[in-house]
Amino acid sequence: MLRVISHIEQLLHQHDCVIVPGIGGFMTQVVGTEWNAKLHVFSPEHKEVVFNASLQHNDGLLVESYMKEYEADFKTAGKMVEEDIRKLTGFLEEHAFVQLGHIGKLVQAAGGQLLFERIDSFLPHPESLGLPVFQLKTVQQLQKEEEALLIARQKQEKEIIYIPVRRKLLRGITATAAAVALFFLFSPQIKDVERSTYSAGVSSWVTGFEYPSVVPAETPEVVVVTEEIPVAEEKTEEVAPQPNRKMYHIVIGSFATDREADTFFQKKDVSAFPRLNRITRNERVRVYADRFDNREEAEAYLEVVRQTTSYKDAWLFISR
Repeated sequence: MLRVISHIEQLLHQHDCVIVPGIGGFMTQVVGTEWNAKLHVFSPEHKEVVFNASLQHNDGLLVESYMKEYEADFKTAGKMVEEDIRKLTGFLEEHAFVQLGHIGKLVQAAGGQLLFERIDSFLPHPESLGLPVFQLKTVQQLQKEEEALLIARQKQEKEIIYIPVRRKLLRGITATAAAVALFFLFSPQIKDVERSTYSAGVSSWVTGFEYPSVVPAETPEVVVVTEEIPVAEEKTEEVAPQPNRKMYHIVIGSFATDREADTFFQKKDVSAFPRLNRITRNERVRVYADRFDNREEAEAYLEVVRQTTSYKDAWLFISR
């Protein structure tokens, strides 16, 4: 980003008008608190940036800012401003547009006319600093959410699987398994016997059979606690499947690495999202403003983000 753009941004926080010689003037105007009846959204008082190409008089604010930043004298700072403005106009002529940081975008239309596309959430008003855009749900919306939650719970209760298990049957199975384990653990070892010994009768076969010397091994003490419960009061084990819940994320940025996402987190306009976070899927790091487990609620907030912030291309990402 050209350094003159950062100076324009800083000056607009302190002054109502900043003139860029040869390009035009950027001015701020206060917009009062707004209420969107359709989306049920409150917007706090803030400032909007407007552009006037007819303002060409050098007010000296940029030169003064350069003098403070780079500890230069008035003449040197003036030459630095002129050089940076030449770079800015050159970039604008080559690409037909230039992104002015968090202020907006300057576009060169046919005939050389300059058009300015501002970012609505650029400048907060000092008296409403820290107040984000928020949505106030209506009673009807809350009732619909409660009804949907009730239906989901009823459906989940219908899907519960009951497996009856008798204590007597369980004890029988345990005893059988223990007997089989002991049989294989202490079974006798049989050596190889020559074919000639088969004709020697039972006694010669016995001579080829040796019982192993059993060495007692330390075995952990097993304590079995049983509780007699009448058949009429037998309990059943309830196994409920764990639902695979969907989560709906309002994505405002997608990056290839965590480092790029960290840089995005440092932007000024993301402070309006207190639940800002990230999610990594398919080797992409997606930064989301908020997430929901209800699709209607997520789509409503997505519309709020698109209407009231600079993230007009925000989109809905579904994960499990």
